[in-house]
Amino acid sequence: MKIAILGANGKTGTHLVRQALAAGNEVIAYVRRVEAVPKQAGLTTVSGQLSDLEEMARAFAGADAVVCCIGPKVGLPTMLKTDLMRTHLGQILKAVKQAGIDRFVLMSAFGVGDTARKASLPARIIYKTAMASIFRDKEQAEKLLPASGLNWAAVYPVMMHEARPLAHVTVKRLEEVNHVQGLPKVPFANVATVLLDLATHPERLGQRFLITA
Repeated sequence: MKIAILGANGKTGTHLVRQALAAGNEVIAYVRRVEAVPKQAGLTTVSGQLSDLEEMARAFAGADAVVCCIGPKVGLPTMLKTDLMRTHLGQILKAVKQAGIDRFVLMSAFGVGDTARKASLPARIIYKTAMASIFRDKEQAEKLLPASGLNWAAVYPVMMHEARPLAHVTVKRLEEVNHVQGLPKVPFANVATVLLDLATHPERLGQRFLITA
């Protein structure tokens, strides 16, 4: 199948591109700087802006699914204020529909919106302080998903880090999760695997999933 990826040059997106190609899929990477994505067989890189609805729709054309793993770079400026997802997610959803694609997978984060209630006390403190602006931006943008008309899914990984992939991670529907203890971490590569699985198995879409170690 053909998968369009937003955030292909990011920490999760890099793993996603590699895994999707290794599985025999074609990949379209829509990025600002094509030179930031290494050339690989089966990969088409398209330069464009998230604000350009028409260009995104053209780039997505012919894809079977779109996976979005964009996010602000965590640092003091974005911790103080960011509106990345509120500014762009609506345009992305419109571009997916305009391209005639039904399948959309979004990478969010555990602690966004109502998921914070399921976290440990130390995690909730971090979500309400250091991550407050970033998570508030995601929460407000994600309200667009149910009314998008798309066959969508969203994943909510716990804190991510660069490490060797784990042999097993827990992936559960959020409504089945009562509590996540402590401050667990999950490798970017494992999150990419879940994103790819959801993109290629539409019967699991229309749901939200926790990813934790």
